[in-house]
Amino acid sequence: MVPEAQTRPAKPARRPARGFAFIAALFLLVVLGAFGAFVLTMSSNSQASAALAVQSVRAYESANSGLEWAAYQELDPRQAIWGAVTTPPDCFASPSTPSFPAAMGGFTVSVSCTRYPAFGASPNYYEEGSQRVAIFVFTATATLGTPGAADYVERQLETRIEVCKNPYGTGPNYACQ
Repeated sequence: MVPEAQTRPAKPARRPARGFAFIAALFLLVVLGAFGAFVLTMSSNSQASAALAVQSVRAYESANSGLEWAAYQELDPRQAIWGAVTTPPDCFASPSTPSFPAAMGGFTVSVSCTRYPAFGASPNYYEEGSQRVAIFVFTATATLGTPGAADYVERQLETRIEVCKNPYGTGPNYACQ
């Protein structure tokens, strides 16, 4: 009799596994590529966000300049605009687009004025003792770019001031004391 081990066919010699290193390398390349794309996207978003933050501050300062311009139009410390008028003046032509230097970054500033009570009302002032008072509301809007665009920036500021005239005061300016 032939032993059982001799009747079975011989097993072929085992070959080493192939292709595993290729799959691991491919996986590693995909993961590193995805990580690189993520870092690049985050970096560009960060830079764009920083640029918009700078433009936002510039827009704020431009709108603030518009408010200062508007306040000067009504308060005029030299009284060159009012002269000897005994009631607070009317608003400037509204909305107005004052000219600012190019150093303002190319922002367009629009300033509007609303007077309370209206200049055409009778009387066109509030009385506080012997003083005549009007309240002005100024709104300044600074814009740069096209609305809806990624780089569009707009800031709007508003302030209120009270202007006083004393019709019984001394001097041509009739300043309140």
